[in-house]
Amino acid sequence: MRLSLVMVTSEELDRLSRDPSQVAPLLLRRRPESHLAMDKEWHGIQFLLTGEPWPVSNPLGIVIFGANDIGEDLGYGPARTLTVEQVKEVATKLSETSTEVLRGRYDVRAMTEEKIYPEVWEREGNAALDWLMVGYLRLVDFYLLASTRGCAVVLAIL
Repeated sequence: MRLSLVMVTSEELDRLSRDPSQVAPLLLRRRPESHLAMDKEWHGIQFLLTGEPWPVSNPLGIVIFGANDIGEDLGYGPARTLTVEQVKEVATKLSETSTEVLRGRYDVRAMTEEKIYPEVWEREGNAALDWLMVGYLRLVDFYLLASTRGCAVVLAIL
């Protein structure tokens, strides 16, 4: 399971809402200037950001799982979207959340008990934490760029 995030304009988001059959092709098309493909670190980052393995309704809770369903089930649920305003709010919250704060929340026992994917925490220890931090910084950069560009985001676990 991997997380795919794509920046889109508000107009593109409106078109996708009218024709959700275009969501999967959008997520699978790799455009380096507007796309972020994350490996399995997404679930660990979600847990470090929120203390929960699954979506919660706050700005940090929608970073990984988005806010609004769009289209059909893509295997692990439908794609989700964030509006331009939500992207700005997420970018602000992420820029206020340092890697030091997240490192302090790293608890291999809790992550193992919660079955945080990919369930390597006890075996990998601090190496897994370093991997999560690299992914987190890529995610922050993506949202900051999307916010600066005035973009919405479409994302899905594929």
